Amino acid sequence: MVFDLDEIPGYTIPQDWVQMSFLEGIDYYSKKRDARYDSAMGHLIAPLASNQLNARLAALYPMMKKAKKEINGLIDRFPFPWFFILTDQEGIIMDIYGPATVKERLNQIEMKPGASLSMHHAGVNAVSVSILTSKKSCVQYKEHEMDLFHQFVCLCCPIRLNGQIVGYLDLSHSYSFDIEITVPLMEMLVQSVERILSAGLASLAALDRAKLTPREKDVAHLWVQGRTANEIGWELGITEGTVRNMVKKIYVKTYVKDKAEFVRRFYKR
Repeated sequence: MVFDLDEIPGYTIPQDWVQMSFLEGIDYYSKKRDARYDSAMGHLIAPLASNQLNARLAALYPMMKKAKKEINGLIDRFPFPWFFILTDQEGIIMDIYGPATVKERLNQIEMKPGASLSMHHAGVNAVSVSILTSKKSCVQYKEHEMDLFHQFVCLCCPIRLNGQIVGYLDLSHSYSFDIEITVPLMEMLVQSVERILSAGLASLAALDRAKLTPREKDVAHLWVQGRTANEIGWELGITEGTVRNMVKKIYVKTYVKDKAEFVRRFYKR
């Protein structure tokens, strides 16, 4: 059964959320399909090569880390099937958060990092509508074009940093009468992620004022985010030993003794 949000006693979805009934011209955009698109197919399309995906994952690591931290405390609190999806600006899935059993089922239909939820690749869904409108969106059950979404109510919010959209967070769950809980939950989650990202950006700006070489800045930005020397070396194409030597120079130039002091000074949670 599909519930009408307006029929939920005492609750009306906020006006700044886009609902399908409010959209005009959506068919025009939804028909501009990838040649592989099929609304009845049981999996998503992954348009990126592995090296392209790895580059995006590395670039969005700070946002992914903050979102995961905020969501982890919620994983065991929902009595119904649910999951969160974090995408980049183009709707490419960067990470999925939720119970292990749900994630296993999603993996079987190729709903995993690298798959696309854009209008071009997946038709009408909460992420693609948010991308189209740059607004928060709610898409329910058979309002989704792809059959694999028909069992879900999906809520999506843009994540903004300095006024620019840097990604999208989607919550998909199975019962629409819980939307009076999940709508404000999504708003609070995204506000929290945006606040933490903004604080981290201010801290990195302070780090940029230190007299570091361009390569040392690259290492410092990743080091302060909690990356290991091995991870940084792999991402920047240098050896782990080179990373550790640079970290020592960074400590000297920023007048800190160790990583704990470095993080306290340049990374505000």
